[in-house]
Amino acid sequence: MNKVVSNQDHSHYRSSIMQTGQQERAVKTLLTTSLLFFSLIISTTGFAGAIHNGIIKETMNSGGYTYMLMDEGNKDIWVAIPESKVTEGSKVNYIKGMVMSNFTSKTLNKTFATIIFSPGLTTEEATTAESGDLFAGAIKAEKAQKKMETDESPGSEGAVSSYQEVKIEKAQGDNAYTVAELFAKRQELVGKTVRVQGKITKINMSILGKNWIHIQDGSGNPMENTHDLVLTTAKTLQEGDTLVLEGKVTIDRDFGYSYKYNLLIEEAVPVENQ
Repeated sequence: MNKVVSNQDHSHYRSSIMQTGQQERAVKTLLTTSLLFFSLIISTTGFAGAIHNGIIKETMNSGGYTYMLMDEGNKDIWVAIPESKVTEGSKVNYIKGMVMSNFTSKTLNKTFATIIFSPGLTTEEATTAESGDLFAGAIKAEKAQKKMETDESPGSEGAVSSYQEVKIEKAQGDNAYTVAELFAKRQELVGKTVRVQGKITKINMSILGKNWIHIQDGSGNPMENTHDLVLTTAKTLQEGDTLVLEGKVTIDRDFGYSYKYNLLIEEAVPVENQ
């Protein structure tokens, strides 16, 4: 269920009790914004407020992203941002993002030993998450993320749970899929009940009468947000648990206010015995 938005985080904040008309839209917008920022602060602790800088030693564009080899003084590090106009030799500031090891870019046919996926560049000076104000950092990240242009809406992009290094076996059964397989086959699986095993990386309780959970199994591409699967459930589950879930595949679900999911598993329930 990474435009960083409150993470969330979600979306799903359409209040059914609001009245119609201009007042309804205004109240909903205010509520959505407040919840999103609050969730973002919680979920991005550790990097949302961190800003790094360095000199660009090498750069290339591919697949809608700009890859930069940054000289940060004591080390060189690859950083990927939404496609931007940058030049080698220039000094830039970027918002710290998730770190991946041994990431392979198919469009570049290149494997990066370590790479940071950043929401984008910023004019703010370098800080640390500890020394900076977390709420201010969240706002900076949210503004930078809005510059990203993808097929997804800003809301659903912001709702994506950051990549975690996990490796979880595929569930058993004829209807079992990995997270990556579900994204790849979503069109043919519409309306079908599927089974998936993963680690719960985020939970948003009681939104639109449901609990919204994010799971990851180590498959999928975080540059395309196919590493993070969102499910809705009536069950109360625990973040950090690894479990098998079954639910019905729906696609292109639009909950309004820029929250659209190209894949959503609904009415999910835990599978006790595979």
